[in-house]
Amino acid sequence: MIASCGPMPDSFALRRTNEMMRKATRPPRMIALLLALISSMRAAQSPGAPQDSAPATLPGVEVTEWSIFVCDPVSGRANPARTIQSALPQWIESVRPPVKGTPRGPSPIGIIRFSGQTDQKIKVRLTAPTKAVCYAAWPPARLSSQEIVWKDLTLSTIPGQREKLEADHWFAPLQNASHTYLVSGDKSEAFLLYDIELPFTVPLMIYPGKATDGIQVESFGGAPLHDLVIYRPPHDGAGWTTGSLAEVAAKLPGGPVAAATEIALAAPANGADHPEEMLAADWKERLRPWQLDPADSKVIINVLQAHALDDRQLTAIFRLDESVLNQLLPLEISPAPARVRRLALVIVRNIDPALPALIDQLITQLGDPDWHARETASRLLAGYAPAADSKLRSAMQSKDAEVALRAERLLARDSR
Repeated sequence: MIASCGPMPDSFALRRTNEMMRKATRPPRMIALLLALISSMRAAQSPGAPQDSAPATLPGVEVTEWSIFVCDPVSGRANPARTIQSALPQWIESVRPPVKGTPRGPSPIGIIRFSGQTDQKIKVRLTAPTKAVCYAAWPPARLSSQEIVWKDLTLSTIPGQREKLEADHWFAPLQNASHTYLVSGDKSEAFLLYDIELPFTVPLMIYPGKATDGIQVESFGGAPLHDLVIYRPPHDGAGWTTGSLAEVAAKLPGGPVAAATEIALAAPANGADHPEEMLAADWKERLRPWQLDPADSKVIINVLQAHALDDRQLTAIFRLDESVLNQLLPLEISPAPARVRRLALVIVRNIDPALPALIDQLITQLGDPDWHARETASRLLAGYAPAADSKLRSAMQSKDAEVALRAERLLARDSR
């Protein structure tokens, strides 16, 4: 017969419980060896031990970036492929539609330059917002719709293998402007280049001024606009006029839009006879504090001359606050350089208060008896897209068959 054991004595139960706990918590031999290895690795990385990791910063390296964005209040895009074609050299692969024929001037781009020296490999990441389009990068980089990444870059004072250009090509000065070259794989260049289309809301409004020779401007953005310059083509018998503000106040958080500021437009004070000279004189002075290489300043001014002057409508240029650029297009460089400066200029087209009347005039001209006049109107209206779209849709219902047909063709071409 099997009898019940009954309850065990308290001392025996306690000893048995302690023995079971020791067995349960004793690490297996492999785990013990692993813990010992980890402990030895930590000891090797203690202060005073040799370190193989890259430094947190590059104290002898500085970075300067500049970029130009062309936009308008209607499209909600900066550098849209709809109106901006690529003028980059053919050896830079780009999915942006190219300029037909020989480029007459540069297209808006971004340039990142390094100065100084380091033996460390550098990684640069440019992150674009949702619905952006990254069209091109040079030297070749990992490209996606929302980021451009250059990896394993090294700095050198000696240029390696570089693509060659004719001396008179607008791109050529950029290649000869730096004494620090970036080496990526088998390519060497004096800069990093990018071409991006971004979603962008123009934070500027322009209204007719109280005075006949003035306009009013206001900002509804969360940061001030810097170095605002207005260019107005000849009208009412006067020549080119210009006006500027060092800063347009930002909209206060939760507050009303800042009050509009009156700007008097007058003949250029620098006495320039041509708009290109007027603009060059303006921006040569405004770029001076940035201490850019003369070649960079020249290309920036050439881009502004090509895209910011219109002999039929008022245009504006301003410098984007660096905090806004950092949010819009974050730039990450690792290891971190000692200093990073970011300059972004925004060209605003189709912001002229008189533009609706001009578009009406051009739509009427689509039905002009003179074929050349009709072609001129079509070409100009194509350049005013998308500001002209709503009026062109209405023009498709015109009783004038020529006007309706040309309006339809313009809209169909812009929608491709």
